[in-house]
Amino acid sequence: PEIFWSLTQTKNANDVLDDGARPLNLQANPDGAQVKVDLSWEVFSKDIVDYYNIYRSTSSNTGFTKINGTSTTSEQYTDDSVSDSTKYYYYVTGQTTNGTETDSTQTEAVEVFTITTLPATNINPEYATLNGEVGDPPEASTVNTFFEWGEEQGQGFPNSTIRNKVSGGSAFERTLFAEDQSIESTITASDAGDLVRPVDWDNENTGRLAAGSNDGNTYIYDTNINLSTTLTDASNEVRGVGWNKNTGGLAASAKSGEVFIYDSNLSLTNTLNDSTDIATGVEWDANTGRLAVGSWDGVIYVYDSNLNLVNTLGGFGGSVYDVAIDSNTGRICGGGSGNDLRVWDSSFSFIEENTYSSPVLSVDWDPFESRLAVVHEAVTFYGGENFNKIDYFSPRPQSRPNPKFRGCAWDPATGNLALADKKDDSYYIYTKDLDLVQILEDPSDEAVKVVWDNTNYRLAGSSADNNTYVYQHNTVLSSSTSYEFRAVGKYDGGSTIKGNTETFTTTTS
Repeated sequence: PEIFWSLTQTKNANDVLDDGARPLNLQANPDGAQVKVDLSWEVFSKDIVDYYNIYRSTSSNTGFTKINGTSTTSEQYTDDSVSDSTKYYYYVTGQTTNGTETDSTQTEAVEVFTITTLPATNINPEYATLNGEVGDPPEASTVNTFFEWGEEQGQGFPNSTIRNKVSGGSAFERTLFAEDQSIESTITASDAGDLVRPVDWDNENTGRLAAGSNDGNTYIYDTNINLSTTLTDASNEVRGVGWNKNTGGLAASAKSGEVFIYDSNLSLTNTLNDSTDIATGVEWDANTGRLAVGSWDGVIYVYDSNLNLVNTLGGFGGSVYDVAIDSNTGRICGGGSGNDLRVWDSSFSFIEENTYSSPVLSVDWDPFESRLAVVHEAVTFYGGENFNKIDYFSPRPQSRPNPKFRGCAWDPATGNLALADKKDDSYYIYTKDLDLVQILEDPSDEAVKVVWDNTNYRLAGSSADNNTYVYQHNTVLSSSTSYEFRAVGKYDGGSTIKGNTETFTTTTS
């Protein structure tokens, strides 16, 4: 007779109890208003759990101690014994009815720092200013801050303001406006005598706008777009401008190959002469203070914070038209007339090359997700640690079947994307999810470059019609209406910390 064998597995009663009582899906949410951490978790079989044990450490794999002094029977726990500016690690176990302690949840890390919502100020019929203060995060020097807000009707906080990085331990503010308008042209700066090519906002310091022109001048505008200074050191076309995010100084590159360095008072302090051809895009790294300069000689010149030349990045198939530095990883990239994009890590090790069917005219990193936009008339996106291609992007509205893009810029506040279309003389605005929301048609000649002002809700675009266009998007406030708001902070890769709630009532217009 045939004999069949089967393998069976037995599990004792304790194992079954442990499996059902083991806590799962631990969530740790810091409260920036009260300096505490709210913990919650799930369990399959609550009826076989006597209580839970909560463990905490300031190290990821050692030093865990039980922090609940009494038996905790709820699947929620508030740890109010934490300290400001500290990173904590938690896990939870269950104590079963048979007296055994279950395996733990996954370890959950959370950063604790304070966020304080301050009373609104400047409340008048036109606008109101929201105020907040952020503490020092444990693992970063800067924090992305914004406000959540909504009408005071118990509906929560359906709206949020733009995001902006501030230093830890700093106060911050945002202004909500009463005007109901979409993005529209507010100011046209017409001081240049020739094509306006590069533009850049001094977002981290004074809010000034720099616009370089083929007439050899760099025009500096104050926050109200009044011309305040004209820099005339270049003997010919200004091809790149970039504000130093740490010092408030400015770099301006020229067709002569020179790069002019100005301090925060716009006094000329240095001239860099390493480029042997036209100097083009310039970019400062906020983390290291480095300056990267592209050149038509096919090289990216990299200088340290003292403006010593520390590296030359080459291998391009032609001239370098634009450069960009990822604020999160320090990666440097450039592209140009050789139809190629080349990328290096922060240690100058080469990591990537991609080629296209047309020259690379503009590159920019998304400061939130480290996505890279590469403009080669169409647009290609890359992202992730492995620099994966995300999408090939060439929007074609029915009225504009063949746009040819020349410039790109991610909004540091919202993650929105702006593109300059040189064929149809327009600026395109997209959401962070790359949905087209608006086309701005003011230029009468090629749209060249775009840049966002992430502190005042504005976009600037340069054009071959010799003008710089400034656009504003205002939030909508109703008169005689009560609103509630709270300050929120989050640093790259860290926890979202929410502050206390404040209210204000708008006045009658």
